[in-house]
Amino acid sequence: MKKLTSSLMATALIGTIALTSFTSVASASDSRRGPGARAAGPIHFVCAPRAAERIEIRLSYMAERIDLTEEQTPAFEAFKTALLDAQNGFASVCAEVKPDRSDRDTGLIERLNARQALISAQADALKSVLPSFENFFNTLSEEQKHQMRPHRARGPHRPHPGMMRNGPLASPHSGPDGGADAGPNADTDNMPAQG
Repeated sequence: MKKLTSSLMATALIGTIALTSFTSVASASDSRRGPGARAAGPIHFVCAPRAAERIEIRLSYMAERIDLTEEQTPAFEAFKTALLDAQNGFASVCAEVKPDRSDRDTGLIERLNARQALISAQADALKSVLPSFENFFNTLSEEQKHQMRPHRARGPHRPHPGMMRNGPLASPHSGPDGGADAGPNADTDNMPAQG
């Protein structure tokens, strides 16, 4: 549950403060559906019609999980307002540069111009939100700040620490303690077999 909280907080704060980082606006994978094509991504989160609602839900969940005090609430509300205002401005840019899905010949120049507009909007959003976020963040206790730090998710595509020490992804030079590089002269009885 704590990992889910951290992921949601990281998404709500880091992701939406920066209002995502964009790798492409109208990439080829955006216009195709097939292996490797993604129907949604960071751009869809902040450009979606219900993006403001999603941000509000995540922020409400975050506020509940870190147990805001009465003294912290005004700073949180100012941050929330700034974030929603920034998202609104960002959504306007999204609407302006949204690629025409019926035109498969969107040129490179158009895509680069759209990307530049989104990156500029992202920088403007970050600039407008950062002061209120900093004010809010400075009201938090160390425990609350710790809860807001992003934690790496574990799952089928992310190895857990045991896999790196003694599991299938262990280095042939892992020492018996599972972490330090034991070097070539280490006791080989505790090392995984190489095959």
